[in-house]
Amino acid sequence: MPANAPARLRVLGPVELLVDGRDVDLGGLRSRALVTALALTPGDVASTDRLIDLVWGAEPPKTAANQLQIAVHRVRTALTEAGLDAHATLRREGGGYVLDGLAADLTDFRAGVATGETAAHAGDWNAARAAFQTALALWRGPACPDLAGTAVVNGIEEERLSALEQRMVADLLAGDPAPVLTDAPGLLTERPLRERVLHLLVLAHALSGDRARARKEHERACAAIVEALGIDPGPELRDLDPEGELAPALDRLHTWIAGPPPAPAVRPRELPAHIRDFVGRPGELAALADGLKDAADGAGAVLTVVGLGGVGKTALAVHAAHAASWRFPDGCLFADLRGAEPEPRDPHAVLAVFLRSLGVPDDAVPTDGTARITLYRRLLSERRVLIVCDNAFDAEQVRPLLPDTAGSAVVVTARADLSRLDPAVAVRLDALTEDDSVELLTRLSRGSSGHDRERLHRLAALAGGLPLALRIVGARIARRGFHLDRIIARLTDEQRRLDALSDGDLRVRSCVDVGYRRLSEPAAAMLRAVALLPATDIGLWLAAAAVNTPSAEAAPLAAELAEAQLIRLTENPGSETRVTLHDLVRVFARGEATDPDHAGLAQGFEALLGLTHTASEALRTRIHVPPIPPRGFTAPEPAALDTVRSAPRAWFAREHEVLSAAVTAATAYPDLAWRLALAPVTFLEQGFHIDTMRRIHGAVAAMRPFADPHAEAGLDYLELKILTAESRRAEALRLARPARRAFLDVGDPLRAAAVAVELAKAVRLGGGNERIAIAALRWALARLDELPPDPSVHAQRGWTLLSLTAIVVEKDQDEAHDLYERAIAEFELGDDTAGAARARGALGVVYQRSGDHRRAIAILERALSAYIALGLSVDRLYCQVFIASNLLLLGDHAEAVRRCDEAIEELRATPYPALFLGIVHVKGSALHASGDFAASRDVLREGLDLAQELGAGYVQAKLQYVLVKCLVGLGVTDEAAAAVERLIELLPPDDPRIAETRALLTAS
Repeated sequence: MPANAPARLRVLGPVELLVDGRDVDLGGLRSRALVTALALTPGDVASTDRLIDLVWGAEPPKTAANQLQIAVHRVRTALTEAGLDAHATLRREGGGYVLDGLAADLTDFRAGVATGETAAHAGDWNAARAAFQTALALWRGPACPDLAGTAVVNGIEEERLSALEQRMVADLLAGDPAPVLTDAPGLLTERPLRERVLHLLVLAHALSGDRARARKEHERACAAIVEALGIDPGPELRDLDPEGELAPALDRLHTWIAGPPPAPAVRPRELPAHIRDFVGRPGELAALADGLKDAADGAGAVLTVVGLGGVGKTALAVHAAHAASWRFPDGCLFADLRGAEPEPRDPHAVLAVFLRSLGVPDDAVPTDGTARITLYRRLLSERRVLIVCDNAFDAEQVRPLLPDTAGSAVVVTARADLSRLDPAVAVRLDALTEDDSVELLTRLSRGSSGHDRERLHRLAALAGGLPLALRIVGARIARRGFHLDRIIARLTDEQRRLDALSDGDLRVRSCVDVGYRRLSEPAAAMLRAVALLPATDIGLWLAAAAVNTPSAEAAPLAAELAEAQLIRLTENPGSETRVTLHDLVRVFARGEATDPDHAGLAQGFEALLGLTHTASEALRTRIHVPPIPPRGFTAPEPAALDTVRSAPRAWFAREHEVLSAAVTAATAYPDLAWRLALAPVTFLEQGFHIDTMRRIHGAVAAMRPFADPHAEAGLDYLELKILTAESRRAEALRLARPARRAFLDVGDPLRAAAVAVELAKAVRLGGGNERIAIAALRWALARLDELPPDPSVHAQRGWTLLSLTAIVVEKDQDEAHDLYERAIAEFELGDDTAGAARARGALGVVYQRSGDHRRAIAILERALSAYIALGLSVDRLYCQVFIASNLLLLGDHAEAVRRCDEAIEELRATPYPALFLGIVHVKGSALHASGDFAASRDVLREGLDLAQELGAGYVQAKLQYVLVKCLVGLGVTDEAAAAVERLIELLPPDDPRIAETRALLTAS
């Protein structure tokens, strides 16, 4: 259809298709939206995916493709009814659709703007302003309301605003500021921070002779930008002097609108070669791929990749750019901004290179930086180009290289924080996973490693998953002259590791050094102090203590380190900020440490000890009394103490590995080391962290002898707890009496009594003489009675009574009942909630044995509530077993099963098989008693498999006994007979359950 055909499409306002002056009904919203989307790029193919994104937005329905076909059909029907060739006008082509052959107001608008620009190039300002105004007159309201707010329509709106700006520039260059004074305020109502319009309004007041008004407008505009955005205005507005010489400002306007002639269209392809050995990063690649797709579909975008030097930012960016390059038909630009070098590249120099790549002749590249930006952005305004800015120094270096229109995308990599660029996608890159690291080493070694996976895993760990370090190691392996064990030996030595991780111009040390040298001295000191601490994941409070700085003042220093990608900060709601340090950064910073830095290590240990002591007291149990901190030590901050007191068990869960490492590392501070070893024992014992207890005891025992006899006695006590927990009876007995004497010698009968409790436990291991155990416990009670009333004394008396009752209960339940009640009373006086719960739980078992199941359940429920509040999961689960058992004995089978189900899934994931088997026995018995024999059988068989694996013959017999009854109930006599034979193997010959099950089998 010729251009002057009677059919005309109007989208600069409500969508209309006019044929011979008549409005054609295009149908519903989707049909009009489809026509609008196609009109934005007349004559060009719009892919189905792009049309779906434009018509439905970011979350299209699953039926979008079908609905698009329906909309195409309806539009073609309307075109046919209007007398047009529907399939020629809206035709299918290359996986999309093309709208062709219609005159369009958008095309006329763009032609008018081009006419104005041509006149401007010729310096004919009156003709230029007239052409721009004629083009603007085509607008009948907001463009394409059916697609309001989408990126593409926003781009068309940007064309209108740009044309209006160009007309106002032509007004001023023609010597007529009046139209600018009329139109600019209205435009600023829509876009109050649009700098170019603010610039034009200030200049218009100045050219009209009102310099005072110009100055006020300039001050107001600059202040508004600072207040709204937190940054200074751009140089064009900032440097404008409304009371000075105006000729330079007018020269700049001339550059804005005229500039050099447009460059011929070229399609640069400047991405570095594709990286053959790229591995991993699936999540990061997916995020970049989605962002680049959105950008190519018209949104435009800045995407950032930040991380430590050597972490693989460039590799990721280049890999993602190659994968998405087909989406940018007008080419790809690449620049290394050299942000890690002493003198990063001037972005205006980079612009000159980009302009030449886009086809601008050398003699047409502007010398003025602002003019380069203007030309660069104008060239990109009608193109879709992918730009990779690698190794940026900061956001400000990149800002001049960003397009100001939709369609193009910029991927920026940097070590510095780039959040000020407001990226559509922000990737924070960390080290590779261990598996990906091994895969990279395997590829780089080209088979030279002989597929020795174990050694490759070790090398991956020593390289910290840092791709640069892995590439250096891989290159050495590939040369075949370096044996894996030799490389591992060199990397294992921390003092040589960074020197070993260098190969030609690849040096891990240099990557870390660049960021370190740019730090302020206080931030650098914090990095060195954190590196000296014996863990790579610590609380910010500990980092602050190590540099003797309040947390409030340490937070900005940590933020500086995080912005330099030398640490990672993690905000955890409800707890303190965590500081994570890459292992190779730790090695580097340790090498930079000075004597004052090492002195700060003791301050960190002191803070750790103070908080550990506070956390132990806040656990609401006094099963172990931690040692008093030494005199004159640095107390933790009140805020840190409050955090610990509010959730001591959660604090221990986060920090007990740090504590363990600190004990090992504190060899230079023995007086702190032994106290650090003993302070967390309550938490470690309650959480069954026996391995950790053994590890910290071994570390401190290696520092013996100690000058302080309290240290020697305390370490013996810790060892005694470990030995009894591990059922090492003979060793425990040999140690218990000397340990008790050691505490008496230092005048500490309270802890001597605690040793007596451990002695009683050791005696009872393996069925020892109970009289000796009782004598030890009564000795402990006598020593405690000699001490003045104190919460610790009351609590220790409670624990002593609890141990005594565990012996008495087998012989005299009435006495056991009284002793448990006495223990509960002592625990309550000692504010030992855990001890009181433990005593109530034991008393509940006494009631169960006496047949008073309802009272047993009542007191067990009280214990259970306390365990839940205290976060003692193992004790809570024991309570669940006994409550379910009592419900079973009361005949409440459904509730017993429900209670079992609450605990059983949690128990599957715990290292406490005895608990699991106990709850399985109760559940299986309850299901059997309710008549659900099949379900009971399945539960019992799972328990039997575990019991057999553990060699738990007693539990096997209990489970097998119930299983026999289930199989009889199901009528499977052969299986039941075999189960009876197995039961006979497990039980003594005179056990009555044998006769009972045989009788059941005979009766069946």
